[in-house]
Amino acid sequence: MRGKRVAAAQTARGATFEADRFVYNGDPKRLFELLGQAAPAWFRRKLTYDYSASNFTLYLGVRGLDLRRHGFGNWNVWHYPFDDVDRCYHEQVDLGRMEKPILFISTPTLHHRQARIAPDGCEQMVVCTACRYDYFKKLQQTGRSAYLAEKQRVAGLMLDVLEKHYVPGLRQHWTSSRPGRRRRTRSSSSRRRATPTARR
Repeated sequence: MRGKRVAAAQTARGATFEADRFVYNGDPKRLFELLGQAAPAWFRRKLTYDYSASNFTLYLGVRGLDLRRHGFGNWNVWHYPFDDVDRCYHEQVDLGRMEKPILFISTPTLHHRQARIAPDGCEQMVVCTACRYDYFKKLQQTGRSAYLAEKQRVAGLMLDVLEKHYVPGLRQHWTSSRPGRRRRTRSSSSRRRATPTARR
């Protein structure tokens, strides 16, 4: 600290970064928890907000599959189970019904053909759907096994839609999969098949 300002930050690995200003781009409710100290009263009064709807994201690495032959390319695809988009979000976000998921499908390796972001012969798919933040938060607090089981169930529902409407036999081409509920995450294709893992 320099007076009342943060002057430097140290990572868990011991690297130190100094700057005139630091910006925390995260959940304000987590800030002082991460700092290991109590928030001042004036700051706590600002923390009475509810969380908005969240995203459930499935990161897929696939091999031996030309996604361009299945209609993908340098663009994104939206899948809605009903013609009425308001109904789609109402059923999934307001009512928590995930059985017919909305899908946002992106193929990073087809957006950046010159960049080496996957091994040779592999492609990436990033598939997102909307979900209720509070539902998964309560599951997480209940127990890790129930939380992970529901993530696997939702991932399966998303894959069912992908195989039915877009890429038949997609599961046969997995090299890696990773279901997550973070808004900012990273993933890459792998040369070996991996068991789906959770990101918290």
